[in-house]
Amino acid sequence: MELNIKILEFVLSKLGLPFLHIGRNDNGYDCAGLYLQALKSIGKFESDMDLRVYGRSPEGNKIAKIFNKYFDRVEYKDLIDGDAMLFKFLDNPQHIAVYQNSDGVDYMVHAYGDPSVNKVVRHVIDEKWKKRFVMGYRIK
Repeated sequence: MELNIKILEFVLSKLGLPFLHIGRNDNGYDCAGLYLQALKSIGKFESDMDLRVYGRSPEGNKIAKIFNKYFDRVEYKDLIDGDAMLFKFLDNPQHIAVYQNSDGVDYMVHAYGDPSVNKVVRHVIDEKWKKRFVMGYRIK
């Protein structure tokens, strides 16, 4: 649980920083880079976690395979602060966010490359995002 809180604190400290495809530092993050840097900050990063070559919409189940290797799967109803959340936009899981519950309201923190946002944000997990949810993951 303590590691999860540190992950959440890390991503919250990056709110407002710009989105940058394959970004891995404060000059800009993408969704994977934000979560990977949070893992690095707590000493839980493995080099094969970082797929540095991918399009704006990663293909296949590469992200899910990595998450299934290193983390425990968690259903939506069992998420706790700092858990990773995997979402799909089209057919495959391709977006990562970090879960937060505040006063009974579910939030997600993520680097979002939508042109109207284009930065690290925190917002309520609405029905649109719940429909995109694939699986949650927790550090083993």
